[in-house]
Amino acid sequence: MDPNLFFSNSKLKPKTIKTYNSLYSNYLSHYTQSGKILMKDVDMMVNDITKLNISNNTILTILALIINIMEANNKSPDKLRKLQKSLLQNKKKDTIERKLIKSVLPTYDELMQYNKYLWIQNNYKSFIISYLMTTYCCRNMDVDLFFIDDKKQNNGKDNYILMRKNDCVWIRNDYKTFSRYGVKKITIFNKKFVQSCNSFIADGNTRLLQNSDDLYKKITKHTFKGISESDICKIVVSNVDLNKNEKRLHDISFSRGTSIEVLLSEYRLADRV
Repeated sequence: MDPNLFFSNSKLKPKTIKTYNSLYSNYLSHYTQSGKILMKDVDMMVNDITKLNISNNTILTILALIINIMEANNKSPDKLRKLQKSLLQNKKKDTIERKLIKSVLPTYDELMQYNKYLWIQNNYKSFIISYLMTTYCCRNMDVDLFFIDDKKQNNGKDNYILMRKNDCVWIRNDYKTFSRYGVKKITIFNKKFVQSCNSFIADGNTRLLQNSDDLYKKITKHTFKGISESDICKIVVSNVDLNKNEKRLHDISFSRGTSIEVLLSEYRLADRV
């Protein structure tokens, strides 16, 4: 199939063509042979695209592009249309679920007040977990960590908080998107967090969670009203987006190991504060 048969004859608006050109260059061009897409590669191409860490909206747009190219080359896109219909149905279902979630989740301010309460109560373990979740939108496995005071204790496999004189470094060797982003190191200067870590260690603890069995159950014992890490991320991302804080959004993207596109498409709840 020749993609140019679509791009050269399309009656779409210039902005849409520009979007399609960008998507073709980023996601489809490497499947071409001598400038053409072989029909035998379409299934592999679609399978690869649906597994990418990109939003459903982007996947749907790429599918629309492939369908347009196929039709311009007089090839039947019926199989892809079924997949497109399925994804659209999932998107509609997700929108309904988001509206329900939005109505029951706490606000960002409530999460911040909860952190203050934990600090006042000297509840160091809960404060450490809640602070990491609400500040960095991390996942459950990210807070399964050990406390160390020498970087040589880092075995390259586990997660750590390296304690230093005036700050600490959160080192993650084990998190969901490690294969894509590699080791993540974040220096934390917050005095309350550093003090909480020191006090937790002074109580004889070297690991934040005693073991990694059923992390969800262990962690939600310490979060506000037992909400999940995913819901915390939705509240935080929605607040950041509402306040147009682009730097904070980039920081969350880095700390979570998730693209901004996915954060906004999968975690943003409209009209949340």
